[in-house]
Order: sequence, then C-alpha cells, then structure tokens
Amino acid sequence: MPRTARHLAHAHNYSSAPAPNGCVDRKMVRCLEGASGTSVRRSREEPGSVDLLMGYLDEKHYRKAADYYQMYNPGEWHSTLTISITTFLYKPWIIITCLVIASAAIFELDPTPYTAHLFSLPLTAHEILGVLLGLMVVYRTEISYGRWWEARCCWASIIDSCQGLAVVSAPCFADEASRRAVLGQLMALCIVTKNWLREEATTASEVGQLLEHRMIAQYEEAPCPPIAVVDHIARTVRNSTSPEQLGTAKAAAFCSTAAAHCEKLCENVSACGRIKNTMMPLAYITAHRTSLVVWLVTLPLSIVGDYGWISTAAVSVLAFLFLYMEKMAVEIEQPFGTDPNDLPLELYILKLEKTFLGMLPSLRAAANDTPNAGRRLTGANASGGPIEPNVRFC
Repeated sequence: MPRTARHLAHAHNYSSAPAPNGCVDRKMVRCLEGASGTSVRRSREEPGSVDLLMGYLDEKHYRKAADYYQMYNPGEWHSTLTISITTFLYKPWIIITCLVIASAAIFELDPTPYTAHLFSLPLTAHEILGVLLGLMVVYRTEISYGRWWEARCCWASIIDSCQGLAVVSAPCFADEASRRAVLGQLMALCIVTKNWLREEATTASEVGQLLEHRMIAQYEEAPCPPIAVVDHIARTVRNSTSPEQLGTAKAAAFCSTAAAHCEKLCENVSACGRIKNTMMPLAYITAHRTSLVVWLVTLPLSIVGDYGWISTAAVSVLAFLFLYMEKMAVEIEQPFGTDPNDLPLELYILKLEKTFLGMLPSLRAAANDTPNAGRRLTGANASGGPIEPNVRFC
C-alpha cells in the first residue's frame, strides 16, 4: 500500500487516546501497517509507543544499488588486477586480432618475394605515429577523468549545501514540523537530482516512510525537477521564518544565508546537467578512433616480416590495451549512470540521510532510548507533547 501522510495522520488521531487495558488500538495498527507496508508492534518499555523503522529512503533498495559499484582498497593489488570485457571492447579487438592472424598466415604460408616485401615496411612511420597516438590517448583520458572529477565535486557541493542549509535552518524554526519539512525537501532534492541525471523516474520502492512518493512525482513533472525542488525549499524556509520570533536582523541574516545555499544548489545542479548533456566533440572522437584503428591495422605490415607468428600476440595485446583505455574513457565521461565506474550516488544519499535523521530530536531521542530497536516512532516527544508525523511537504 502507498505510504501517505493521510494514513499516518489518521493513525495519530487514534494514538492520542489511550486504548483500554494498556493495549494498542487495532485501528491505529491497521493504519500504520497500511502506511508503511510493515507490521508494527507495541513497545514493552513505553506504553502506547510503536516500533517502526523510519527513514527518508528505503535502505535495502539503496544498499542493493550501491553494491554494484566497484569499491576497492588502493593498498591491495589483487582487487585492482581485474579486466572486464564488454561488447564495445570485444568486437574491434577480435577483428584486429583476426586481421593480424591472417597477415601472419599469408606471410608464413605463401613465402613469395611480394609477400616478403609487403610485410617488411619500415617501422619508422609507425613509431612516430605511435607517439602521437599515445599523446591523444593521454589527452582523451585526462578529459574524461576531468568530467568525472568535476561531477564528483558538484555532488560534494550539493551535499555540503544541503547539510549547511539544514544546520542553519534548525535553530530558526519554532517547531520540529518545519524542520522535518525542510529536511524532507532536501532529501527529495538529492533523490530527484539522481534520477533526473539518469533519466529515470523515482519509484515508490526507493522512498522511505518520511517521504511521500506522490510529492516526488509532482516534482518530476517540472521541466527541470531539481530546480523545482530548490524553489520549494526556498519558499518553505521563507514561510517558516518568523521575524517576530528571531528579530528583524536575525531573520534577514538567516534568509540571506539560506538564499546563498539555494543559489549554490542551483549552480551545482546546473553543472551536473552540463556534464550530462555535453558530449565529447564528434570531430575529436572520429579523429582519435580512426587514427587508432588505422595504426593497429597497418602495424602487422611492419612487424610480421621480422617476427612471424609472434607478431600476432604482440599486436593483439597492444590492441587490447589501447581499446581498453578508450573503453575506460567512455565509461567515466558520463559519471551519473549505474556502471561500476560511475559515481556511487546511492552511497552519498544514504550518508546524507543518516545525518538528517540525527538532526530530528524525536527520532534521535527514541534511538538513544532503544539503540537496538532501530528508529522508533513514539507517542510523545522530548517536550512531552505528541509527535506530529507530518510527512507531507507540499
């Protein structure tokens, strides 16, 4: 069943009145089960409390997605000496290897003066072109890694801005509901940005019980979903700020700081979109790959005459290494996908969620009371009043 604020609010209305004989009201249990899709049980330590795993994300979904990325220990050799062969690498490598084998077979099986002259061309031209080709490969790899690193810095800046905005806004809100609303919108921003960069729609299976999937679906209907979320965050911060409570000067300073964080979020989201939508120039890719293929295909003409069958292994290994470098460059120049070498966005978002959950007093207090029971939704907060399960932010 969908996790909606209506179910949780309906359950909260029942939880406000104690059930007879210290029992949990069955209607409340059914509402909570319908909202979360999980069973709930009454805590033995606190009458009227409910053990319920709460979070902005479905941790199992995100952990499963994060396991696909290649995480390694730089201090170990065996974990880095791996080779993955894909169709992009396999097809040209097999074709070039077959051409070298055919060249060696012609030279060895048809020893005529013509074939001897054909496969004994000077190696000087290939040596010079090989140096130029090596410089092109280095430049190609550097450009691709530069895009990968820029994307990593942009995501780090997005996380920093989300944390900064959450920390700055926490003491300026009068109630936890406003703080929870802003934290939920910041988490929604990360989820929406991740799926926007991957051109995917957010599924209900990746959203936790503190977020509403319908809200994220509304954001994704906008022309630029991440910017729509930032706009909603700015409006929420402005509407939740009370000059009477903070004072005019403090309220103005807070709004100015929040606006700076929102502006930074927009800049980094736009930078991620630029990386995603900007491809390498076709002229450069064409020149690079054409030079690589021509050099590899004509290399047997210079070495088969001197080395015979041994040249097939030499050219095949060289072709594999050059093509593998091109494959790596293609993978990392678009770092927002789900390939093993792409950025592990799920891990970044999981760490941010852990930080945000620690900023909610009610969930933090419940976790401190029962550290082995997960995150608990209790019937009262630290001030003695009821915890309002306000999970709707739009």
